[in-house]
Amino acid sequence: MKRYIFVGNRFYVLEKMLEHKLNIVKIYIPAGSFVETELKKRQMTYTVLPEKREFIENLLADDYDVLISNGCPYILPISKLKEKNPRKKFINIHPSLLPDLKGKSPINGAVLFGRKHGVTCHYMDDTIDGGDLIAQIEIPMSDDISLGLLYQISFISEGLVFEKAFKNKFHKIENHIFTGKEIYYSRKKEDCYLEKEDSIETIIRKIKAFSIYGQYAKVRCREGEYDVFNIKRIENKYVNKLFEKEKNNTIILKYDNDKFLIKYLDALIEVSISKPYLLQVGQAWIEST
Repeated sequence: MKRYIFVGNRFYVLEKMLEHKLNIVKIYIPAGSFVETELKKRQMTYTVLPEKREFIENLLADDYDVLISNGCPYILPISKLKEKNPRKKFINIHPSLLPDLKGKSPINGAVLFGRKHGVTCHYMDDTIDGGDLIAQIEIPMSDDISLGLLYQISFISEGLVFEKAFKNKFHKIENHIFTGKEIYYSRKKEDCYLEKEDSIETIIRKIKAFSIYGQYAKVRCREGEYDVFNIKRIENKYVNKLFEKEKNNTIILKYDNDKFLIKYLDALIEVSISKPYLLQVGQAWIEST
């Protein structure tokens, strides 16, 4: 019976492994992660993920046939780990349609750049999110799915794509869903800032791409900076006619504690922001940087 190790910070793949009664000999998880809370509820034994050097030493000593990674924070030296036993398998589940959107922030990247989205199970090599593909599931994108919901749907789908790969005995696939020029994306702080030269479409994508707690798109003003939680383009013809003479980049109305109606590039947008006291009607929305 094959011996499995699980390492990661998400639960749905591990849940599928438990449902299929796989022989899991060790579970490594980051302290304070969601998966740790779940395992404590189930009174399951696990090992807190140590720093990278110690973790690699543990993997060299551990007795296992297959390692399943799902949110492991380290790039593993796969070639080194396979030196003593080349038959060991190292499998990762990643929330993008590889080979597109390798990196730490693929879900944000899918929204920010308007890419196809989904989840992938793949064999690991020494590169970041590289290796032969095993299974994929596409998640159709639509405007009614918030970033927070997209995160949760993606993580649930990771469990499903692992199950799909397991039922197919982890056989490699030759074709992948994504076609085109792939990109790499790991979120940087400066990506979240709205700039005066941004188009309406870019601003909408930025706000949607970072619209969860701890991220959020940001706007600078003379008094400081603030987070932008949500955005909606106003299509109502009467409302647009009513404010057609207002200056661009200007706050027109302030209401509901955190909402502003703004004229920007001849369009009306409604945004929700933090620190609403910093902004007043008639003030420029995005200041020069």
